[in-house]
Amino acid sequence: MRRQLLISNLILITITLALLSFTAFRATSRSFERFQGAHTAVHTGVLIDTLEQYYAQHGNWNGVQTQVVSLSLVSGFLVTVRDLEGAIVASTLNDNRPVAADALLELELTAAGQPIGTAYVDRSLELEAVDDSFSDDLVGEFLPSAVIVLILAVTLGMLLAQSLTRPLTQMRDAAAKIARGNYDVRLAVQRQDEIGALGRSFNQMAAGLADVERMRQELVMNVSHDLRTPLTIIKGYLDGLVTGKISDRRSAEQAFKAMNIEVEQLLHLVDDLNQVAALDAGKTNDSKQV
Repeated sequence: MRRQLLISNLILITITLALLSFTAFRATSRSFERFQGAHTAVHTGVLIDTLEQYYAQHGNWNGVQTQVVSLSLVSGFLVTVRDLEGAIVASTLNDNRPVAADALLELELTAAGQPIGTAYVDRSLELEAVDDSFSDDLVGEFLPSAVIVLILAVTLGMLLAQSLTRPLTQMRDAAAKIARGNYDVRLAVQRQDEIGALGRSFNQMAAGLADVERMRQELVMNVSHDLRTPLTIIKGYLDGLVTGKISDRRSAEQAFKAMNIEVEQLLHLVDDLNQVAALDAGKTNDSKQV
C-alpha cells in the first residue's frame, strides 16, 4: 500500500509540477515577448520620426547614413533605408547588401503626406543573442527549481505515505497476534483523525474479544464442574449396581431415579450449551430479525 500511495503521489506531483512549470515558463516568455514588442514599437516610432524629420529638413537623403547608424546603435536594430527608386541610401549592414526579404518590419516613410522612401528594420545578432540567452537562462532557472521541488515533494510524499501506512501495519500485526490467541494486544493511538478512530475501534474490538475469551474459559470451567458432578453421581450408582452393593429392588429403583434426575440435568446443560453455541453463531431468532 505504501508503494501504491508513493507512486500515485509521485505521478500526481509530477503532472502538477509539469503543468505549473509550463504555465510559469509560458507566462514569463509571453511577458518577455510583450516587452520586446514594446521595445520595437518605441524605437521604430523614433526611427520613423527622425528619418521623416531629416528628409523634411534636407529635402533629400544625403548624409542620412550617420543618422541611421546612430539610431541603430541606440535601438540595437539593423536599419536599411531605400528611396522611392529602391536605391539604398543608408544601411547598417556591414557589406551594405540589400536587406533580407524576411526583415522584421517594413516601414513606409512620408513627408508632407507624400512617400519619400522605405525603412527596413531587423534584429541585430546582438539582440538575437540576448533573446537566446534569456530563453536559455529561463530554462536554466526553471529546471533546477523544478527538480528541487520534485525532490521535496517526493520526500514529503514518502513521509505522508509512511504516516498513513504505519498505523495500518501496526493494526495488521496486532490482528495477527489476536488470531494467534493473544487478546491482550493494544494499539498506541494518539491521532485524532479517521485512522486514530479506526485504531480506537480496533482496541475496543480487542477488549471485547478478550472479554469473550475470558467468559469462554469461565464457561468451560463451569461446564466441566457441572458435568463432573452428575457424572460422578451416575458412575457411583452404576458401580454400586455392577458390584452388587445395590442389590435389593427398592435401592435399585432409587438409584435409577437418581440417575434419571442427573441425566435430566445433563440434558438441560447440553441445551444451555447449544443455546450458547447458537448465540455465538448468530443463529438466535433475535439475530435473524436484526
